[in-house]
Amino acid sequence: MLHERRQPLGNRDLDGAGPRRSGPTPLDVPEGFELLPVLPDHCKALVALPRRHRDPFDRMLIAQARAERLALLTRDRAIIAYGAARADVVTFDG
Repeated sequence: MLHERRQPLGNRDLDGAGPRRSGPTPLDVPEGFELLPVLPDHCKALVALPRRHRDPFDRMLIAQARAERLALLTRDRAIIAYGAARADVVTFDG
């Protein structure tokens, strides 16, 4: 059986001619940074969070910061409310 090897459209021209660009892609991690995968401990921290914020992505960021003991920098008042939930939330004005 033959099957076509597929590539995401972001890495290929719509006409299939090849890569769109030769520069960095959104998944390139700058030097000094690491990707933080979602781990089981992060999921446990997520379900333990009070429901102060409805955005699931923001809630996972809060849970990851809490589980990994990382500071989360934000201006988002809904995220800042989690400071009382033992998440290390650092705020800044700007």
